[in-house]
Amino acid sequence: MKHFYLCAFLIAFFKINAQIELVSSDVTFFQKPLKTANGIYFSGSNTDVGVEPYFYDGSSNPVNLKDIYVGTQSSFAGGFIEFQGKIFFAARDSADNFELWNTDGTESGTNLFKEINASSTQGSYPSDFVISGSNLLFTARESIGNPELFISDGTVSGTVLLKEILTGSQYGSSPEYKTEFNGMVYFSASNGGGNNGFEIWRTDGTVVGTNLFLDIATGTPSSYPNSLFVHNGLLFFNADDGINGRELRYTNGNTGINVLVNDLNPGPVNALDINSEFCSINNKLYFSADNGSTGKELWYYDTNTNNISLTNSVNPSGGSEPYNFVELNGNLFFSANDGVNGRELHKIDGVTNVFTHFNLNPTSSSDPSKGIVMNNRLYFAADDGTHGRELWVTDGTITGTQMVADLNPGSGSSFPDHLINFNGELIFSTTAGIYKFNDSVLGVNTLESNYAISLYPNPSNSSIKLKGVETIDSLEIFDLTGKSVKQYNTLQDSYDISELKAGIYFVSIKANNATQSIKLIKN
Repeated sequence: MKHFYLCAFLIAFFKINAQIELVSSDVTFFQKPLKTANGIYFSGSNTDVGVEPYFYDGSSNPVNLKDIYVGTQSSFAGGFIEFQGKIFFAARDSADNFELWNTDGTESGTNLFKEINASSTQGSYPSDFVISGSNLLFTARESIGNPELFISDGTVSGTVLLKEILTGSQYGSSPEYKTEFNGMVYFSASNGGGNNGFEIWRTDGTVVGTNLFLDIATGTPSSYPNSLFVHNGLLFFNADDGINGRELRYTNGNTGINVLVNDLNPGPVNALDINSEFCSINNKLYFSADNGSTGKELWYYDTNTNNISLTNSVNPSGGSEPYNFVELNGNLFFSANDGVNGRELHKIDGVTNVFTHFNLNPTSSSDPSKGIVMNNRLYFAADDGTHGRELWVTDGTITGTQMVADLNPGSGSSFPDHLINFNGELIFSTTAGIYKFNDSVLGVNTLESNYAISLYPNPSNSSIKLKGVETIDSLEIFDLTGKSVKQYNTLQDSYDISELKAGIYFVSIKANNATQSIKLIKN
């Protein structure tokens, strides 16, 4: 009978792994893909054609839309954005011109849309695309080294320079961090060092409606605003006014009004970094900051109470430097270093502010990536110190956190990257190619968090303990061949597994007239 339960669990386990399918070993994601209703557009890296644009509809193999830079050289197609039924992007052709292209998802429909900089062999380098109403806004260069604000209505003739913000200079205003807010696009740009420098501008898509909005470092200095982020009807950003250093600020869109939330690091010292990361959960805006005494730690600003608070000092000895923020079920997940266990996955409850530490790598840092949420679970890449960097999943509990599959068996890494949810399937890239994973079979019933009984630590080096049970009839450990390697008939404080070889085992527990099987990883 014991082999029946083991086989049942093995079938379920290998069924999960069978849902991980190699889509293509010929191409990998070069950068974050664009998901649309009909498929995924991405910059793919292939040894035969270099880095070129691809399309994947979720069923067949990825298709190279066009070898734009003919041969093994790369067009470095990127910046994909869906606009008026087509996909616009930047790419480099065989003449080394970076220009604006678009595609309808077919090879014949993938073409140069407009050569904006016809005077140069370098092209216009279109970038930082954002859609506002019926227009596409982006940064491009009509001449070498002159990035300015452009607009397109979807036609070649309607794709033009919107406004030359920095006039009479070869350097350009360099518009970036474009963010739509209240029907307008806000961005950072410079009208010259002798004028206002880099400050916040906004546009309604017209020449007269494109103007300097906030001069935060009054006069000629630059405040270098960045990380524009919309939260609870306000536009947040960080900037340096020359007096308080780089701090958190916001505007409600009223002309000339911006609010310094708090001078966290008093005086001209910076509390926030350039390109700070924000995450919005209910009324709280989470970010990393250094108040001068804790080091970089996790803070939040509550727009309801107007309070700014330190959540907790994860690393009391010098700052945990939290980043890779992701929200799952009202909780914030992030990567941080507590100074003892290395960089690991952490969670903070969005209501109680209680912290949970996931120690995935007992000997070093698992260095969890910024994951994505799918089916109420968070998928991410991490290194447990035994299987290399592989795909992991968590439902938000420690026992419900596990490696999905060891795609590069042993200590080698498959380096999962650029995770994307397409039609309920997890699509991601590895060093071996592109995979897809249908997690519908994973289900809540196969995650340890939903078992009545759980065991810990898992992975383990020497011993395991049971949780969620007061008595058992038996505990039996099987290897992958189905051979019983350990058996106990009573509940114990711990169970010695030190003599077992490193690998995967299955623990069958009989209690309360039921049998439960749990996968065990022995380090």
